[in-house]
Amino acid sequence: RKDQLSCFFYADALGRGLGVEKDVVASFELFREQCDAGSSEACYELSVKYLQGIGTPQSFERSGQALDKACKMHNKRACAVLDLLPKNWRGRGDKIPSFDRK
Repeated sequence: RKDQLSCFFYADALGRGLGVEKDVVASFELFREQCDAGSSEACYELSVKYLQGIGTPQSFERSGQALDKACKMHNKRACAVLDLLPKNWRGRGDKIPSFDRK
């Protein structure tokens, strides 16, 4: 079994090129594996990668799904971000959500 914390930090280092050669695709894959293994922090980071299209094609839908998954695992940052989104948008459709709350 892999050490989750070490894998998380290694994925972060790969994505930033800190002490290792920068590899955003490998970073994305490691975060995805960690998210699938139940790491809420990795799910949060995965949502950012999807949102920004770093190491993967940009997908607002998948970003929202990863945020929702992280929130369901009680990740406070993910829940806080979801609270900022319109209630009808939690990763549904690849369109930028409207933040007009009128």
